[in-house]
Amino acid sequence: MLDRLYFNQALVFSQFTDTEMRPLEGIINSVAREVEGAGATGVEAELWKHYVLCFLEVLLADDTSAIWKSVKIEDMPAPPDMSDDMLKKISDHQQTYFAALILSMGGLMHELPGAELLDIAMRLAPEFRSAPAVVRYRLVDRSLAMEHPPAPLMFLAWMAESDILHPAKYKPRSDAEPLDARVLARLGLLSEFEQIRELGGRHLLVGNQAAWLLKSDKLKLSEPVVKQLLKEKARLEELSLIKTLGGSVRRFEIEKSGDAAYMQSFFSDLSLRWSRPRAYQGKQSTWTGALGGALVSYTRRYTGETVYNATGNKDTISAKIAQDLLDFGFRLTANTLYRRYTDFDLDIGRSARQYHIMLNNFAHAWPAYEPDGFYLQVIISREKLQT
Repeated sequence: MLDRLYFNQALVFSQFTDTEMRPLEGIINSVAREVEGAGATGVEAELWKHYVLCFLEVLLADDTSAIWKSVKIEDMPAPPDMSDDMLKKISDHQQTYFAALILSMGGLMHELPGAELLDIAMRLAPEFRSAPAVVRYRLVDRSLAMEHPPAPLMFLAWMAESDILHPAKYKPRSDAEPLDARVLARLGLLSEFEQIRELGGRHLLVGNQAAWLLKSDKLKLSEPVVKQLLKEKARLEELSLIKTLGGSVRRFEIEKSGDAAYMQSFFSDLSLRWSRPRAYQGKQSTWTGALGGALVSYTRRYTGETVYNATGNKDTISAKIAQDLLDFGFRLTANTLYRRYTDFDLDIGRSARQYHIMLNNFAHAWPAYEPDGFYLQVIISREKLQT
């Protein structure tokens, strides 16, 4: 989860252009305005914003039937013997199903006014449908990165307080303010949503569409297609059953974000339910420096100020970031931050740049329930270069 936060932060603040930043800011501000108008405040507002963004991510995804028509994907051609109208119906069904799954899970786990939040998302969606694909795709992650820039550092401090991770140079200040409960709520909810995303993806695999397709009087499938769907349905249902033993989603109990024993249990369980190859390969002890150096890099990009001055470093970026890190209990010198800043572009910055180029070239937002194949391609490319 920490690596995921770091990667999205790097993507947004080191790669996004003005034409990508503006619609992302517009989405965040519009959602906040709607939620505030509905009367939600504090942690509850963060919960509502999170679910509106989840719905928006679903609604702003591109139609898979249109993607198949406009993009040539050699390894994944359009299903044979299916008309454009049939593909469109399948795509619409998948989108509706996943939105309904989010609606149901949100109501079950958090007693949300789900219909009201979905209505907000449906009102906002037309305004942002033309936003760049890199903004609409994984919108929940991008929004958290922009709305709460210190989120990776806060998550690292949270894990240290909960005795889950043990980063170097960490010693909480006695006079430090408690970690912002609103941001902790969003971090935990993101962990929860990834489980819902994976659950939806399992249910919406092509083989699991067979029952819906075969029951439809309007869709007439040829015999070879019917046989293939039935074959895939049986195989994938068996896999799905194995994966769903022990419960589908571990609910994040927001009110327990300060309970170390609960946090240890939650993230231990999460590690068994969800995994993701890391973009940053450093050891646990190096995380503090990596996150600090990244903040120096982002600040340099937007302000153009001096990063480090060995003879008088008081007003440089590295000195300011070192002071900011103290608020989270991390003690790094300006010199260390400067050295880690120089590593950023050769490490996760390079991966974020490749991902950004790849998504912009593709120019479509895959459905929200699909695994992030672009990210996996970046990881595979990196590993090939290292071997």
